[in-house]
Amino acid sequence: MRKRAARLAFSIIGMTTRPPGAFKHSSTFTGSETAANLNSGNAKTVTVKAKWTSNCNDGISSVGGSKNFNYTGDVQTFNACAGRTYKLEVWGAQGGYYSSASYGGKGAKAQGDFTLSSATTLYIYVGGDGSNHSGYNGGGTGNSTYKTYGGGATHIATATGLLSSLSSSTNKILIVAGGGGGGGYGEVETGNVTYYGGGNGGKNGSSGKCGSVTYLSMTATTTCATGATQSSGGNGGGGSQNGTSCSATSKSTKNRYSGGGGGGFYGGGSGSLSRRYCGGANDGSVEDGKQGSFGLGGDYVSASNTTQNYYALSVGGGGGGSSYVNTSLGSSASYSSGARSGDGYVTITRQS
Repeated sequence: MRKRAARLAFSIIGMTTRPPGAFKHSSTFTGSETAANLNSGNAKTVTVKAKWTSNCNDGISSVGGSKNFNYTGDVQTFNACAGRTYKLEVWGAQGGYYSSASYGGKGAKAQGDFTLSSATTLYIYVGGDGSNHSGYNGGGTGNSTYKTYGGGATHIATATGLLSSLSSSTNKILIVAGGGGGGGYGEVETGNVTYYGGGNGGKNGSSGKCGSVTYLSMTATTTCATGATQSSGGNGGGGSQNGTSCSATSKSTKNRYSGGGGGGFYGGGSGSLSRRYCGGANDGSVEDGKQGSFGLGGDYVSASNTTQNYYALSVGGGGGGSSYVNTSLGSSASYSSGARSGDGYVTITRQS
């Protein structure tokens, strides 16, 4: 008499993630089993732990691999896979400058590790520098000829939109690196040119540069625009002017533009402008800088061209933008101030 092959029943348990149509909790199926240790004809139940393996493709083939993102002036995307840990490294952009790169505040670096519970599209905005790309993503406006824009922030979020548009969705922002402040530019027909540089982006941005300029008996002074913090925008610069009457030939004044604030989680304040006339017009004026705000550096200030005698002129640089790592979603947050020249940058490294 032929013996019947033993039948083995399997119960699938412990499945917490599955695609449509996959096995459900406690689904049972049978398979033939002829192992000697099973009695013929007896049904046995075996517990099997099954785990669904996602076919998500993030474009990174192995642990330790990475993808890089340069400035494009538009949104870029990355498909993060569920359960994988990624190190996000972002750099903000440098502020603008006219004569020397040393006058443009440098962008910050921020980094953190993130593990996402579900497959998620990450939206990446790489900041543009203030000299060539008008501070894309929040750099304070500046003069395009003399390149006084603040540097743009770089950020990654689970929602699309420039950083300044996410003020009511900060829980969707993963990481931000602040941009540097733009350098100021001031010129009079004597040939005298004054430059004051922008502050660096950082966890908290640094203040822009400022100071006093004296010509003959006239003095113009700017006070420095401040960098942003993680909770507020930087303050615009201020100033003063004073002096006694002096004798000089009338000349047409020329170009005077303060530096825009760096973009960031909060933006830096813009620089100010102070001038003092000499000769018959024994007076002057101060143009205060503008305050930064969420995602935006303060916009530059300027003074109109006038025909006056030689004067003292001081033009301040913008403050740096602040950075941010969302520690409710990530870990291992770290920040570096003044870490990037030129446009911003992003590296995403697979950790697991």
